[in-house]
Amino acid sequence: LEDAPKPKLPLDNPATPDQMFLPLPKRTSRNKGHHMYYGFPVSVDWVSAYCELNSHRIKNYAPDFDIMDKIEIALRLLRVSSTIKNLDYHPVLPEGVDALNLEAHRDRQCDSILAVCDTRPKSYRNRPTQSQFNELQSIMGAEAGWYIDAYIIVGGK
Repeated sequence: LEDAPKPKLPLDNPATPDQMFLPLPKRTSRNKGHHMYYGFPVSVDWVSAYCELNSHRIKNYAPDFDIMDKIEIALRLLRVSSTIKNLDYHPVLPEGVDALNLEAHRDRQCDSILAVCDTRPKSYRNRPTQSQFNELQSIMGAEAGWYIDAYIIVGGK
C-alpha cells in the first residue's frame, strides 16, 4: 500500500468563496523556525485610544484599567464589529529583525499585532471571509501584513 499524498494548503488558489484571498508567505532564512501571523500592527497607545473612543460601549469602563484588561476589551469590541471570532492579540518580532540573529536584538521589545490568522494549517483554513476582513480593515484604517511570531517553534524548521 502506498501512502496517500498529504493534502496541501491551496497556494495557487488561496481563496475560497468563504475565505479572504491570502497567499501564504514564503519561508525564508529571515523567518526560519517561526510561524507567521497576518494582521495589523497595534501599540499600547492605540489599544488605550480605541477603548477611550468606545468607552460608551463598555460597561463600567475606567480610563485607568490595566493594559491587559484594555487589550481584552478591544479584542471583544473588534470581534463583535468585524464578526471575526478568531481575532487575537499577538507578540511579533519588530520589523527588520532577523529570526536567525535574535541575539543582536536582545534588548528590543516585541511589537504586537491584531492577528486574523497564522501559517498553521488550521488557522489558515479558518481565516475570515473577505467581507469580515474588509470590515476590520476599515475599522483599523491600515493595511495588514505578515509578521514573524516572537516565539520560536520548538524543534521547528
